[in-house]
Order: sequence, then structure tokens, then C-alpha cells
Amino acid sequence: MIQVPIPATFEELLWLIIGFMFGLAWSVKDQEIKQRPSFEKLSWIMQKLISFLLDFTHHFWIGGLIGLYAPWPQIQFFGWGLFYHDWKDIPRRFRKLISGFQNLKG
Repeated sequence: MIQVPIPATFEELLWLIIGFMFGLAWSVKDQEIKQRPSFEKLSWIMQKLISFLLDFTHHFWIGGLIGLYAPWPQIQFFGWGLFYHDWKDIPRRFRKLISGFQNLKG
């Protein structure tokens, strides 16, 4: 069973906060990229591709993988910080995924 750790030291808490803040900063950047005039000037296929990549790379799965497999505890807590930041999006993302499969079925 996977257990998400709770920081036991100040160092672990600090790395968790750094990961959380990194996730927050990247979320803001996602929206800024899509609202730039230069983004609007791209072809529709490039807009869709960039939007897909920004939408696909979510902090919860990236952070979870880092938290589970990073060899150093500091980096693990950074990963869990990313995971915690994006926790609220998990149900919405899975609903979107499931509805996409249902649309394929017909």
C-alpha cells in the first residue's frame, strides 16, 4: 500500500512547501501562456497541441512519481508538495478521462 508521508522534520516540511509553491507558480504560468497574444497567433493545431501538453502535465501525477521513486528524501518531499498542490484537480481530471472514453464508445 502507498503511504503519503507527513513531514517529520523542518527540512522535510521546507521541501514539501517548495514543491507546493513550485506547483502553484506553474499553474499560474499555464494560464498566462494560453492568454498571450502570441499564443492566439499560432495555428489552431499548435494551440491544441500546446493546450494538450499543458493540460496533460499535471502536478499530481508528476509529483506522485517523484515522491514514490526519487532516491533522496528531499526530492521525495518536493514531489509530494507538487502532488498536494494539485490534489483538488484529481476528481475533475478522472471524470474528464472517463467521459472521453465514453464518447469513444459511442
